[in-house]
Amino acid sequence: RASKMADDLSAVQLMFSDFPLVVKKTEAQGRYVEAARDLEAGEVVMRASPFAAAVTDHLKTKICSFCYSHAHEKRLPYSCAKCSEVWYCSTACREPGIVSHSQYECNYFKRMRVGKSKLDSDAFTELRLLISIVGRMIYLKQQESKLANQMSSLNIHTSSSSDGSDTNAPKTERAHTENDISLLVSNEESMNQIAREYVAEILEVFDRVMDKAIKKVYPHFTRADIMQIVSQQRCNRFGLWSKLDKCLGVALSPASSFFNHSCIPNCTHEQEGQVVIIRTVYPVPKGSELCISYIKLDQPTNSRIEELHWSYHFPCSCPRCRDETGKYDAWLNLFYCEGPKKCVNLMTFSETEPDMLVCKNCGLSKPFDKSIEPPFALSSSSSSSSSSSSSSSSSSSSSSSSSSSSS
Repeated sequence: RASKMADDLSAVQLMFSDFPLVVKKTEAQGRYVEAARDLEAGEVVMRASPFAAAVTDHLKTKICSFCYSHAHEKRLPYSCAKCSEVWYCSTACREPGIVSHSQYECNYFKRMRVGKSKLDSDAFTELRLLISIVGRMIYLKQQESKLANQMSSLNIHTSSSSDGSDTNAPKTERAHTENDISLLVSNEESMNQIAREYVAEILEVFDRVMDKAIKKVYPHFTRADIMQIVSQQRCNRFGLWSKLDKCLGVALSPASSFFNHSCIPNCTHEQEGQVVIIRTVYPVPKGSELCISYIKLDQPTNSRIEELHWSYHFPCSCPRCRDETGKYDAWLNLFYCEGPKKCVNLMTFSETEPDMLVCKNCGLSKPFDKSIEPPFALSSSSSSSSSSSSSSSSSSSSSSSSSSSSS
């Protein structure tokens, strides 16, 4: 059991080999990400490309499926001629985008809307992402089989360490493999009945579209295997947001999924197209757990808890959710952007002016109010609470007091 845990940890650590991060794991705590060295305020600690991404369904003709730019008034000029389900803002985006789309999605997207369906736009967005994930898994498995057959025909023996990695992946971290998905935790046991009924409606369409392709490549796949993938993407996906707080799509980025959630995080995440960028909010000492928020932070406690339970299948009991004094809210309020765009990401300390906060979205800066004391010591550890990174609670030495993880 200890050996299996070490093997899993080594596989996860490969995702972070180019970043100042280290992954820790215990049976009691689950997996979490720590700072491998002292980190400066505003420092980028991770750039993660997605294994799969999907545009918001009802905006599909206005959002470029490659760079995720948004045409506000009219549809984009280029689309896939075969399925008309993905659109592009330019030939520069269409040329690379259509390659991966043809490999992973197009044949399935063409059949996605055949027949009657009760799915709304949100459900179709989730279906698009699920098809993209499984479609890419099928493609990678097929490529692995082709390589094995070629090696066999040439009488060349190769180990099973050929990982079927995708050479088309952006060079933000090492290329994705099918194994990256299997490393994610699903928390399926925490999915409530309403969520299960919602997923069942999505899977009715998914089965009709993909059942034959799955059985051909994965003949031993069961309903339990599909449900695990569904739960993994629900727990670990990221929303791709515009600077005006519009959800442009969703993405599954395995590396960034190993950051635990906290309602008072020490890191914030941004995006460049489909790439998720994670940076520190304030200086973080070596050995501290790095946490982000999976949801909008400026919500009442009950709303945050409800959203986390519905979307990520874990109960949040972080210090901010337990706090009745308002001290955590007062501290976090310092980092909200007050610009007219109402950016959703947290402001970070300026790299050049230590007493100033800056919004990486809109560029707004403001002085940091030193009169409000932090509810924790920035250089010391504090305990954390419940986790979605394992079946037990996740904790570590984080000043942000993590609540959960989708790792």
